[in-house]
Amino acid sequence: MNLYNKNVLRSLLSWMLASQALSARNVDLVRDEALIPFYAELNQIVETEAGTLAKGERVVVIRPESRESVRVEAPRKGIITLPVEVTNLTAEIERAKNADAYDLKQVPRMALFLANRIVSGESLWQHVIPADVIYSCERWVMLYGDASTEATKSAVVAASKYYEGLSLAEQKTTMFVFLDVFGNKSAIQQLANSVQPKIHTMPGYLSKGYARSLDHIEADSELPQLLEVAPSGRILSRANGLEVIIASLDQGLDYK
Repeated sequence: MNLYNKNVLRSLLSWMLASQALSARNVDLVRDEALIPFYAELNQIVETEAGTLAKGERVVVIRPESRESVRVEAPRKGIITLPVEVTNLTAEIERAKNADAYDLKQVPRMALFLANRIVSGESLWQHVIPADVIYSCERWVMLYGDASTEATKSAVVAASKYYEGLSLAEQKTTMFVFLDVFGNKSAIQQLANSVQPKIHTMPGYLSKGYARSLDHIEADSELPQLLEVAPSGRILSRANGLEVIIASLDQGLDYK
């Protein structure tokens, strides 16, 4: 290779590295959360608390954790947080921005998780809410608990009172969902029969799995737990324990 070609190659390499560095500095997963794909690929070997992840390994993207980090599930290893720079997410987001479909309406990530899996409060947790209703929601509130306990029962009552107090327009755009962390089908139905809930739920066979895979629960904190999340699943506010939940609901879930 002659000197001219070497200089061209060196300049091209320098430009590529500079572009990558600039792209990494400009990344903002919160700003661009609607464009985050469901899968990411690692661009280098990464040592994590769950073990070593190989370059090229694919992980499931659960949600953005911050502007520069993402919560993912690595198959057979578990759920971990990764810095965005060890993944291809920045490139994938830029590709989405430049795609012809960028101007099309983005379906909320939470809607894709929950569509065809939620049963309505008005049907006493019997009938599935149509997917298009869930796709149109703009606000996402999740209540996690043990349906067999009095604390969770009281939390569902308080949540139903809060939801019923919203205007009809607000109710239509707010998806307020109870998930039983143990997936106890009989306890869920007994709870529905006893409190006549206004909020919605997931059937027992799904509730336990999604309570885990959505990764909202703090394992070391008491149940029930109430969270408001962004359309991407990113946590906006949290209230753990019945007393804190009731106080939060009384304040209108004002997380700002």
